[in-house]
Amino acid sequence: MSVPCDRPGFACMDFKGIKFELPVRYEAIKLIGKGTYGSVISAKNKETNEQVAIKKLSHVEDLVSSPR
Repeated sequence: MSVPCDRPGFACMDFKGIKFELPVRYEAIKLIGKGTYGSVISAKNKETNEQVAIKKLSHVEDLVSSPR
């Protein structure tokens, strides 16, 4: 389902409460999976017809350690 997107050149999709911001050249197909580190959707590049998987990481700040 499309949702409003503030970034020009991007389309926003909502998959079960998870917002993906994709460049307009991609057509989102479906949610593939959801786990500890993020969610993955299947999408198609409309320019090349290539099917891809796109992962959105969640809580990236928890995965990256910063020196103290």
